[in-house]
Amino acid sequence: MAPIGPASALAHASPEGGSKPGFPLPIATTIRARGFCTGGEYNASSSIVEISAGTPVITSQPANVENFTNRVMALTVVAAGSSPIAYQWFKNNVPIPGATNSAFAVQNSTWDDAGSYRVVVSNGLGQ
Repeated sequence: MAPIGPASALAHASPEGGSKPGFPLPIATTIRARGFCTGGEYNASSSIVEISAGTPVITSQPANVENFTNRVMALTVVAAGSSPIAYQWFKNNVPIPGATNSAFAVQNSTWDDAGSYRVVVSNGLGQ
């Protein structure tokens, strides 16, 4: 599925089968649509498509982690919003170089890895 643009650029499907370009939607909108196929082999079959539009919304926060040395320390965040979604992890409010995915892990943790971790989630519409 191709990424969609700003929420205000979405089209609204009308009951008559047409669309209304530029139908305004609130920020961080989730759109659920059902399509029907009539006639032929798949008569009256339907499918549901769901997409989130707007600035990213964190739907699952990273869990607090207590870790021992020489163990894997893993943090994960789940976000919804218009694609592409970017991630930046921080340790003690300093960006961690290369930590730009929804998951961050330290393979063999040491005392130096202790600290406060957070993630900023953003897209072209904001944070």
